[in-house]
Amino acid sequence: MPLYAGLAVTVANPRTPERLRRRVLTGVAGLMGIATVMNAVSPSLPERAIWTPTAAVVGLSAWRARRDG
Repeated sequence: MPLYAGLAVTVANPRTPERLRRRVLTGVAGLMGIATVMNAVSPSLPERAIWTPTAAVVGLSAWRARRDG
């Protein structure tokens, strides 16, 4: 949870340099892409049903925020 809070502060803070913000969002998008794949191949039904789409939405949102600036 502290990691997500730190990411949110970094991305939302208007004083964060644009280059750092884009790097953070790129990293989040990449990690969520990996998380989507890992959850999709999990033998656990709750992981496949809940966390696969959640990770995908977070990853796509981070990528879009990175792209849109």
